[in-house]
Amino acid sequence: MAEEEQQQITPDYVNQLTGPTDQFYCMLEHNVYNLQFTDFQIRSLDEGCAGVLFHLGRGDTPAPPPPEIGADACRFIRYHFGPDFLEYNTIGTTLEFTNGPYEVHNFRMIERH
Repeated sequence: MAEEEQQQITPDYVNQLTGPTDQFYCMLEHNVYNLQFTDFQIRSLDEGCAGVLFHLGRGDTPAPPPPEIGADACRFIRYHFGPDFLEYNTIGTTLEFTNGPYEVHNFRMIERH
């Protein structure tokens, strides 16, 4: 049995992870708030070269994820920046989302790369 299956998944546990996991810890069917991500942007914040590096909004057609992703394909955004991306010192991201019929209180999203 994998360590993750034995470990209770908490924010503290996720923050201690040092590498990628082989699964998502929140199943799609547990999205009772119907959170839908509608806009995603990555930008350079470096002085002299600040600007948008990637933008994907509602209605845009993203690049398809790899076929082995299967049912989790809706969780993926595929992008490629090339080796020059590593030259940026500071980047920022903006993520917008909507929710369904229930109010969301004390929302916390932990995203690790």
